[in-house]
Parts: sequence; structure tokens; C-alpha cells
Amino acid sequence: MHPYNPPSRYHLADGAAVMGLGDAVFLDTDGEVRLAVATSGSLLGITTTRILVAAATNRVHIFDWPFMTFEGQCSGALTRARLNTAQAGVDIEGATGAQEVNEDAAGETVIRVTGLANDPTTGTLSDPATANTRVYFRI
Repeated sequence: MHPYNPPSRYHLADGAAVMGLGDAVFLDTDGEVRLAVATSGSLLGITTTRILVAAATNRVHIFDWPFMTFEGQCSGALTRARLNTAQAGVDIEGATGAQEVNEDAAGETVIRVTGLANDPTTGTLSDPATANTRVYFRI
């Protein structure tokens, strides 16, 4: 993250669900932060804090700088057509604390895959042909 753009602070909605570290979120029409789901049409950013108990007074910090690159895991294998091309827009999927890049869905195209990341178990570049490919992406 750019050193001059710290995470922003946003209020959660009444009765908002818990949020995990690294969850994607969006800003609803009431100006409240909500946990993003596969059908979310846009994303605000990625959470940098956990919320373990839902409450109207909760605040969540979010990385929301527009040029920030994130690292994530695909739910399956990544095709080269989805890697840093005009067709690179993809969706997210999963629940709080376990969201992934949905590399084979482009209904919402809320993130853009920008490159391959290292596999944390081997330390080598992820193979896009295998499941759970590690990738870099931008919102």
C-alpha cells in the first residue's frame, strides 16, 4: 500500500455480519460497508481487520487505494485468457474468511488478475494449470 494512503475507516450497517481478515467488501447505497458476495457488482476494497461480533458500532479498516495489488487464491485452474488481458475481469466467491478468486466466472468482473504469485508451499511461481493457483489482482 502507498505510504500516504492508510486504510480508510467505514461504519458497518446495523446487524452486519462478521468479517474476516482479507474479505472483499462493497459500499451499499446507504453508505454502509457490506461483505461482498459473488453477485456484488462492485468492490470497495479488502478488509485489514476482523470483526468477530456483529454490532452497529463496529468499524472496519479497508485497503481501498485504487492502484493497490492484492494476492489471492483461485478456486480452480486459471486460463491464460484471464491473465492480464482484456478478458482478465473475474468474480469472487466464498464466505467470510474464505473468499477466493473465481477464475472461471465473469458475470460481475469485479477484479482483474494481473499476474501469477508464488505458491506458499513451494516458493516457486504458481502453475496456472493447477487448482488453487495463487495470483495477483486489482479491484
